[in-house]
Amino acid sequence: MSYLDQLKLITAWDTTPTLSEDDLNSALDKAGITDGAGKVRTDVDWTPTYDLNAAASHAWLIKAARAAATVDDPT
Repeated sequence: MSYLDQLKLITAWDTTPTLSEDDLNSALDKAGITDGAGKVRTDVDWTPTYDLNAAASHAWLIKAARAAATVDDPT
């Protein structure tokens, strides 16, 4: 299963407030880590490797912000 598919599962991406694949790819991009061969993201031969917990945390912050924006102000 791809990192993107795993992230979709752990973020309930298609449940309101939804996340787009662009949102998830952005979260993954921020969570890139050194691969098993010691290559970093800027190396040409880096094998895409991500910290899924960090990516999920970022994605859930986006969802929380979107949910908060839909709450009415108290009267």
